[in-house]
Amino acid sequence: MTNDSERLVELEMRLVEQERLTQDLSDMVAEQWKVIDALRLVTDRLKDRVIAAEDRLDVSAPPAHDPPPHY
Repeated sequence: MTNDSERLVELEMRLVEQERLTQDLSDMVAEQWKVIDALRLVTDRLKDRVIAAEDRLDVSAPPAHDPPPHY
């Protein structure tokens, strides 16, 4: 009987360790999602700023590499 009870204790210890590891992984994934959401927000803001800057550019000016029309 001692062997069976030792085996049961070993299995219970493994289960507790697995539960701890599962919780640790869950916590890490939750933290990573927070970081991902923050990075998405920053990326979206930067994209909006680039679009706004492009809209402010004078698209009617000729490109710098074209010679003036009097040549």
